[in-house]
Amino acid sequence: MFNSIKNIFSKVLNVMESAPIIDKSKLSKTISTVGIVFPANLSNEYLKKYKPFLLNQEKLPNLAKDFAKDNNKLLLLNPSYKLSDMANWPQELQELITKNNYETMDYTIKLGYDDMSAHEVLQQLLPNDVMIPGGFETVGTIAHLNLHKNQLPYKEIIGQVLLDKNKTIKTVVNKTDKLNNVFRTPELEIIAGEKTLDTELKEAGVTFKLNFEKVYWNSKLQAERDRLLKLFKPNEILCDMFCGIGPLSIRAAKMGMKVYANDLNPECFEYLKINSKLNKVEHLVKPYNMDAREFVRHLINKEDAFFNHVYMNLPVDALEFLDVFDGLMKEKKNKRWNKHNLPFIHVSAFDTGKTIEEVENNFEERIQKVLKNFKKGSISYIHQIKNITAEKKMFCVGFKLPEEVAFGGIIEDDKEETAEDFEKIEKKVKSE
Repeated sequence: MFNSIKNIFSKVLNVMESAPIIDKSKLSKTISTVGIVFPANLSNEYLKKYKPFLLNQEKLPNLAKDFAKDNNKLLLLNPSYKLSDMANWPQELQELITKNNYETMDYTIKLGYDDMSAHEVLQQLLPNDVMIPGGFETVGTIAHLNLHKNQLPYKEIIGQVLLDKNKTIKTVVNKTDKLNNVFRTPELEIIAGEKTLDTELKEAGVTFKLNFEKVYWNSKLQAERDRLLKLFKPNEILCDMFCGIGPLSIRAAKMGMKVYANDLNPECFEYLKINSKLNKVEHLVKPYNMDAREFVRHLINKEDAFFNHVYMNLPVDALEFLDVFDGLMKEKKNKRWNKHNLPFIHVSAFDTGKTIEEVENNFEERIQKVLKNFKKGSISYIHQIKNITAEKKMFCVGFKLPEEVAFGGIIEDDKEETAEDFEKIEKKVKSE
């Protein structure tokens, strides 16, 4: 009991020691606007009907809190509307006032630190030549910033304000370097809040635990995972070559898929097991901690495994790993694999092509460097995931593994497959 109290006290003390002192009493903002006095029983109707013209500011109600006059309320308008310029107000507002003979009045709102947004507070705390951070990525209880050089002297203040203004955030970090190691994990500096990078988050109802500094996580890729899962079927099998802590693998298992999930990072491997158990899909997710090429060869040659889909989420160099599929199924032809049941590949990559045709040609050329028998016509889709810079974009390229690639350039069978041969292979796959 004593140790537990001691740990809590130590955590609080660490946060207090690192928190910059902000004199909140000196921070304020005044908003001058106009109000329309109207019967209180019409509040719901007016708030909905005239919403485009109202105050509509974060944390501020569109009805004055401190107004009391009979059974009336004060409807607050956008500060751009001035009583002296009422003739130029929108017709709807003019008619509301004139037809009902409503009273109008100037109204002043004074905001303190607790009422102001993070942007409004930082406008007053930072020098004019220092840009206010436009946003941040949220990873569970962690806010992740990428501060510019001239923002760094004020990083503790920025971190503390974000902490104060976002009640679900417990730790604010700044990335100090790019993802320049083999595990794609960032170098982070805690600038505010609790001194821990352990967190928990939910994606589409699935819970994930992670340490943000030890593993790779990107919340912005949820839309891409959503898209891919729509292409999968519950009874299919997924081979996830660079699975991280399992955001796609575990969600796929939750919909009923069997998954072979691999990551080179031993930390990801451990969190994959933790998260599989946490989400009760450990019976469907088989974890591996191997080099991606060795992993795929192991599945084919050692485990005699079958899979319908391959996901390759390593946009920097995933295309190069396609070489593992060159002739990979040659020895398993007509035993486990045939031209009908080859897997569908989903591989992410960066490209700077300006048109979809240029991007397609670029991918054909790049894939042919590692798979000489690959043809552009094999590509089923090219999906743009997101913009990285004005020129550079991230894509996912989808194609069914061509038989001339899988079987090492051999297209003609030693013996013609019969319907019975194909049926035997299918029965074997489904029975496992």
